[in-house]
Amino acid sequence: MPSRALRMLGAAALVVGFTAASGVGEARSGERAAAGPRHRVLLVGDSLMGNTVPQLEEPLADAGWDVVLVDAHANGSGVLGPVGDAPDSLTYVEQQLERHPRVDTVVIEWAGACATCGQTDPAYGSDAFYAAWRAGAHAIIDFLHRTRTPRGARLHVLWVKSPPMPEAAGDCATYQLREAVARELASIDATELGPAAGPVTPDWYEALADTSMQYEESLSYGGGTHRVRADDLVHLTADGARRTARWTAAALAAVWTRPRS
Repeated sequence: MPSRALRMLGAAALVVGFTAASGVGEARSGERAAAGPRHRVLLVGDSLMGNTVPQLEEPLADAGWDVVLVDAHANGSGVLGPVGDAPDSLTYVEQQLERHPRVDTVVIEWAGACATCGQTDPAYGSDAFYAAWRAGAHAIIDFLHRTRTPRGARLHVLWVKSPPMPEAAGDCATYQLREAVARELASIDATELGPAAGPVTPDWYEALADTSMQYEESLSYGGGTHRVRADDLVHLTADGARRTARWTAAALAAVWTRPRS
């Protein structure tokens, strides 16, 4: 069996049982992945991805995967607007693949709380906003599907269904965040972007919603109550990040063990 050691490579300071082809839940106790080659995973997204990445090592190692994680999240980023030093999200993803050419898997999560949303056209939450978001996301997915690893293999691409957001978040000083917009973007993730990216969609909405699929600060699972959202009601506590990490690890396992078409 290959080594289980995982190394963390950060582009910034701060992302199990397979339930369906379009969504992934939590692991069943005792399940382990089949031995396989080392995977290099590029993780792109906003601060929620940044919360999750440090917690992703453990469930992957426990499942027996030999993985290198490349943390490329950028706080306050989204599909629209600049990301890091790049003028737009597609350029940012292209740059990350140039810097990490041996990556074989890409996971993307953008919940919609981007720093420039609402400050420029199209208006935040408008039909034009959703259309531009979808077009930008598809451009990224299409680029990733055209990209090949040094061995000529296609990349595994996973687009996360982003989690619910609270009504109380309101408009923040550096970005706009509205519960209804986040909910609509999560729906687009589930019905359009996730399936376009690949056969498995990590479902962070399910991971962080209650049994009625509503936003909650705390959830009951594992025989206890766990606070999953931080004091700002948006970001993740350690428990919340461990939960999204388990869902992400399950999605990765489902993709890596799925026969290539």
